[in-house]
Amino acid sequence: MKRTIVLLAASAALLGACTTTDGQSMGDQEYAKLKADCEARHGILVPTGAHSGKAPVDYACDVKDSGGRL
Repeated sequence: MKRTIVLLAASAALLGACTTTDGQSMGDQEYAKLKADCEARHGILVPTGAHSGKAPVDYACDVKDSGGRL
């Protein structure tokens, strides 16, 4: 019985970490910020092939020619 209570408490704590903020999960917010930062540099986000659940690991900013002279 005591073990069940401890497991339920631990599960509740883990689920609490997955709650959303303003309708967006932390992963969605992280992705949106990464995308905005990349677009500000005139790039596009491309998948890296990783599936970590962390935007900076799963996506890279692909910046082609900036159009300026070197």
